[in-house]
Amino acid sequence: PKHLSQDNLAAFTVGLIDGDGSLQVNHWRRKSLQYRLIVKLAHKPYNLEMLSLIAAVYGGKVRVVLNKRTGVETVQWTIDDSYIIKTVIVPLLTQYPPLTSRVALQLAFVIKALNGMTVDEYFYSIKGKYDDHLISPVSANNYPYYFGSWLAGFIEAEGSFSIRNTKNVITFSVSQLNDLYLIEAIRAFLNQNHLTISAKTQKSGKILYELSVGSLTGITAVIKHCQPLLQGYKYVQLAEFVHKVQALDNLRELFWYKQK
Repeated sequence: PKHLSQDNLAAFTVGLIDGDGSLQVNHWRRKSLQYRLIVKLAHKPYNLEMLSLIAAVYGGKVRVVLNKRTGVETVQWTIDDSYIIKTVIVPLLTQYPPLTSRVALQLAFVIKALNGMTVDEYFYSIKGKYDDHLISPVSANNYPYYFGSWLAGFIEAEGSFSIRNTKNVITFSVSQLNDLYLIEAIRAFLNQNHLTISAKTQKSGKILYELSVGSLTGITAVIKHCQPLLQGYKYVQLAEFVHKVQALDNLRELFWYKQK
């Protein structure tokens, strides 16, 4: 993966948090409030290195965690220091606002708590922290200036490149719960407005919106956008994807050295 500038890494990190992160306010024995940021990814190539790089810039710790029940390992970036949350993470998410309603509302709740919320107020308001209705921070015709780098971070969390072996069909997909506006914005940014966004109702009642790109033109646009920006396992997945698909021969040099 290529080295990112400070601005690109910042926006990328916010996209990663939007996809697989959680900004939390918890209580300690009903006596005081504690703050946490956690990003959890599969333990696959480059994810540990990516999160370690991010932690070196923004603080916190990175560790590999084994789920003893399932035997599955994850890589977790965690910040438990309220001072870092207040002086580093909140300013980061203020300068590059999260684009999912989930993290935007989590940030609003954290800021409210940091401004002097008592423990009693916390218990009164915690159940309603997702009740607010925010104005969509992005649309198909209105992108923030950092959207491109943000999207790469979001794809690290929520995107997927796959090949259906039976017919050698190639696809890229990205999905998000409830935030249709976000998937519509991604579709427009990738110049894929002719595609239909699928909607699947989950058992929880929430709706999963998914964009799936299957044309060679569309896939090429996604690859050219992602290749300079991806930092973790999705970079590996994309490189293998390009290597296996003959129709993408012209893009192999972006990832692979020529054989002499």
